[in-house]
Amino acid sequence: GKGPLLKHSAGDPLDVTLKGDVMYVQTDSKAAEGMEAAETEVSRWRMALDFSRAFKVGRGTLTPSLQTGIRYDEGDAEEGFGVEAGGGLRYETDDMSIEGSVRRLLAHEEEKYEEWGASASLQLRPDESGRGWSLYVTPTWGTYSSGVDNLWTAEGPHKIGSGDFEAQKNLDAEIAYGLFKPFSFLQGLFTPYLGFTLGEADSRSYRTGTRWNIAPNATLNLELSRTESGQEEDEAIMFRGGFSW
Repeated sequence: GKGPLLKHSAGDPLDVTLKGDVMYVQTDSKAAEGMEAAETEVSRWRMALDFSRAFKVGRGTLTPSLQTGIRYDEGDAEEGFGVEAGGGLRYETDDMSIEGSVRRLLAHEEEKYEEWGASASLQLRPDESGRGWSLYVTPTWGTYSSGVDNLWTAEGPHKIGSGDFEAQKNLDAEIAYGLFKPFSFLQGLFTPYLGFTLGEADSRSYRTGTRWNIAPNATLNLELSRTESGQEEDEAIMFRGGFSW
């Protein structure tokens, strides 16, 4: 959850937002080749202040931001209180946005525990109707957002809480083109796309498909993907639908 404390539009020099989150994860895994059987339980709560200010620059808006907060970790991973901080810079126009951010765990009761990350992004957007070209490119380094991704990407749950930290590099990109009613018997916006993700240790994936916006609150997505990691290869077909209200 989050809530504004100060609003620049109301005469205050900054926008100040109070943010908080609570996370609880429990995983159970059976023994398999290359992985031990394990049961893990991890929880964390955080409270942070976000300071930002928007400036009109040219035909867009430049927004620098600074975040600082405390966290408490408990369970089978790192335990104890910690302090983390981060900052970012975003420039946005009607059809484009450029953003960069960094974050770091400044201190933690687990002295050997280290965590930091950075990310950048470039996004080109079509017009309000969704028709036309769109593009995004997002390189990341390390743990650029304070989440629990390591629970799913570790080489098995028994590696959680080892205290080891390695800044992984990742590159995600996608190009798409929005088409309105490409077939007379189908309504809505069709957006064919092609994307890829490049990770560490020759890990990469490719995807192609189309998103169908049937209505403003209803979408369908058909995707073909291929993932390569070392000597392993995996192909998949995904069909997904979404409805919001």
